[in-house]
Amino acid sequence: MKKASAVDKFKIATTTGLPARFLATETLLDRSKNILPTDRIWTLAERYQIPARERPFAFDLLTGVIKRQASLNHLIEIFSGRALRQISPVLRTILQIGLDQLFFEDAVADFAAVDTSCELTRCYLGRRPVAFVNAILRKIQRALQTRNVPVTPANAQRVLPVHLDLGIEFNQPILPSPDNPVDYLSLAYSFPAWLIKRWLQRWTFHDLKPILAAANARPSLIVRPNPLKISLEGLAELLTAESCKIRILPDDGAILLLEHPPISQLDAFAQGFFQVQDVTAMALAKKLDVKPGMKILDLCAGLGTKTTQLAELSGDRAQIVASDLSPAKLEKLEQNAARLGLKSIKTVPLEDVGQGFDVVVLDVPCTNTGVFDRRPEARWRIRESDFQTFTTLSLELLTKSINYIKPTGQIAFSTCSIDEEENTQLIHKFCKEKNFILQNEHLQLPKIDPDTHRVVQTGGYRAFLFKSRNKNDDKK
Repeated sequence: MKKASAVDKFKIATTTGLPARFLATETLLDRSKNILPTDRIWTLAERYQIPARERPFAFDLLTGVIKRQASLNHLIEIFSGRALRQISPVLRTILQIGLDQLFFEDAVADFAAVDTSCELTRCYLGRRPVAFVNAILRKIQRALQTRNVPVTPANAQRVLPVHLDLGIEFNQPILPSPDNPVDYLSLAYSFPAWLIKRWLQRWTFHDLKPILAAANARPSLIVRPNPLKISLEGLAELLTAESCKIRILPDDGAILLLEHPPISQLDAFAQGFFQVQDVTAMALAKKLDVKPGMKILDLCAGLGTKTTQLAELSGDRAQIVASDLSPAKLEKLEQNAARLGLKSIKTVPLEDVGQGFDVVVLDVPCTNTGVFDRRPEARWRIRESDFQTFTTLSLELLTKSINYIKPTGQIAFSTCSIDEEENTQLIHKFCKEKNFILQNEHLQLPKIDPDTHRVVQTGGYRAFLFKSRNKNDDKK
């Protein structure tokens, strides 16, 4: 059995008509450490000169396989009659990509999913393994009965969930009984069993299914207008003129992009008329009632999506300090602020942030359980011990924030996690130990748009904390 060399791979990428599938395969097989596959794919795309028009499809295949790998591997074992370890990584990856197309890529015809997988096998491994791949995929194709079938207790073992309450029905049982909820949910929705078990202690079987379905759905692209330059309606007109298909979200003051050219190629982006940001992430700054002259510290600013939003909400007249452990992120923050035309943001190292802030914004590192749709690898990367690790780090950051706020100041805390341990349990513990008052808190669970089947609102948590007043303050 031949093994594709670097030269062979370049030929596969450029001459076979399979560039997107090849790119997804190479990324899934790549073992680069400390690089997320969703980042690595763009490096490989440049290396193999993958046409720009092919890259979005490759990204969809990559994220689909990563998210659904437990379900896909389970079906490969059932229909091949082999344990997964008996199938080579290359064959396994090609089968996963083929099944992802059969099940989840509506624009790909069944015959194309099978034929391209066979061709990819031939390019990588020669003619001999093609028969194996063809047999497995054809066998699974024949077992498919009906698409878009409502999932019910009666058919649950035969239906692979695809959308919120709809799935693909097979002619035989393919899943464990829902009477064993951990095994059923972990294989039906492709999740680690330990995480399903953990969440079933918090949510019922019925309530957990939409959360898992959202994790497997594709994310939406949502943008907020820069109010210093343009209105919501004005941005909608500009985006429409640039061949974007949009939907205005009036309650959120944002725009959902349904179809669009690459963001970086939009003139409206280059001119700083909008910023990409999820609706859940937007909510924190909106709830702060930011005013001109306020002194605000964004302690874990990252790339500055919230930082720039705070500047916009203040009319670019607040004093905003942004800090992060990564100098590279702060440099990108400065570049983005310049694109948006913002001048009220100052980036500084942590040791130079100063004191006396009205607000400390603390968007802490977390397990990302509320944004599994955007972070396909996260469910497989995290371990149960990580919840305690991130909680400990968050508590340290909260405690450090006390030194930065004035006596009447507040801490605006947020995560992109939906787990209680990282959120409400932590905040209540902090308030009790450090004598803070919890003004309000909110947990947002992910939501799927029923029309697009995409996540229109990610999961996350926010809380607003004030220093507790002493008795003399109460008498005033």
